[in-house]
Amino acid sequence: MEIQKSTNRYWMGKAASQPIAELTFTKEKEALTITHTFVDPEYREQGLGAKLVSSLVDDARTQKQKIDPVCPYAKKQFDQHPEYKDVLL
Repeated sequence: MEIQKSTNRYWMGKAASQPIAELTFTKEKEALTITHTFVDPEYREQGLGAKLVSSLVDDARTQKQKIDPVCPYAKKQFDQHPEYKDVLL
């Protein structure tokens, strides 16, 4: 499933108004703060949330930005993936 990207949101699904998975974040100067992740219960345990976090990490690296994962799910992803430490705020 393809990840759709907008200014402060990455999502998956057929329509932006009804995503099956989404990650929201704020952007301030050189840092992105992940504020929320959600995966529809029917689609959980498929790695969709992890794909959204990974995509934001890749984009942060490209744009030389740091990430503050305040969302509990995103924080867990950073704890489980030491390779993300280069973008951790």
